[in-house]
Amino acid sequence: MKIFLLLSTNKIGGAERRFFGLWQSFCINNNDVRIILVGSPELFRALSSNEVDSTSIKKYKQFTIEYDLSGNFEKYQRSIVAFVNEHTQKKDILHFIGDHPLRTFKERIQIYSITQSSFRNLNLVGKIGQLGGVFFSDKIDVLDPNIYSAIKKLFFYKKKNIFRTSNSFCDVNIFKPLPFVQKDDWFVFLGRVEGMKQVIELLHCIPIVYNAIKQISNKEIHFYFLGYGSLEIEIGKLLEQDKFKNLPITIKYTDNPIEILKASKFFFSLQRNNNYPSRSLIEAMSSGNIPIVTDVGQTRWLAKPEFSYYVPERFNCEDILNAIQKIYKEDEKALSKMSKMARKFVIKEHTIEKMGEYYLSIYKKSNSFNN
Repeated sequence: MKIFLLLSTNKIGGAERRFFGLWQSFCINNNDVRIILVGSPELFRALSSNEVDSTSIKKYKQFTIEYDLSGNFEKYQRSIVAFVNEHTQKKDILHFIGDHPLRTFKERIQIYSITQSSFRNLNLVGKIGQLGGVFFSDKIDVLDPNIYSAIKKLFFYKKKNIFRTSNSFCDVNIFKPLPFVQKDDWFVFLGRVEGMKQVIELLHCIPIVYNAIKQISNKEIHFYFLGYGSLEIEIGKLLEQDKFKNLPITIKYTDNPIEILKASKFFFSLQRNNNYPSRSLIEAMSSGNIPIVTDVGQTRWLAKPEFSYYVPERFNCEDILNAIQKIYKEDEKALSKMSKMARKFVIKEHTIEKMGEYYLSIYKKSNSFNN
């Protein structure tokens, strides 16, 4: 019996990093349970962007399969069917991440991980796809607490097979901060540039925020926007406006954000609906960044009041400015303490060991482990 972890995207987001880390952990620590990581050649190239991950992929290459599952739904469904026929056997576990092919596979166990932070981030077709995935799956793993509650009500007859994701995680030995005195006054956004992330709204505020900070501080400031997504063209056009000329803004995609996160002090996570449990936010906190977050959903489960600053879900530039002005009223000793508290919280609550135990329990509850 094999477990196939099926990733359908070509680029790395929070979900891809989370499940890649799960695969690494099982390769290293669970010799009796082997997970086969399945993704496109492009995704594997992205995952190999740093030396540590590249070494893992080479070392455990026998537990990887390069197979392109990306594309529109019809292509994805055809690719999944072909993959199952070519590479799997009866009693194998198919673990679908984010996307589901909406069909049964004879004598295979299906596990479906819903990685959305809110149903409100999806259009009608997307919602139907997610619910359809639940219908066809034997076990369902749900990231968001609100989606978890809704699905348990809708699929009451499956409630014993619906689980809420225990936690997200990052490797705290990789995402380590520089000493706070060596950090710079950098403000970072990291994630997909999509509407629910409110990146455009934040960018509109940067000229106002920058000019205000320069009035109260002589420190060198920089704003980093790290990610990819459907708003890339719109962001490019926005930055052509005169008000952005000569501002210290860097916008790029990176597979290795630690080089910036370890040296930055502040992190924006401004999603609508929920920021819990954002992988990017966890990486930033592990790197000693102080969160500036929208106060929505279960965000405070992660970005605790003792080391975070909050803005409304539908924030304006004044809200962002007020939060940053509060930051600059603190002395370096207080900010250093908040930075350390953020990292300690991740070390305590968001470990790969905890997440590995959670997924192992789901795998063991499948019929395959009992045969």
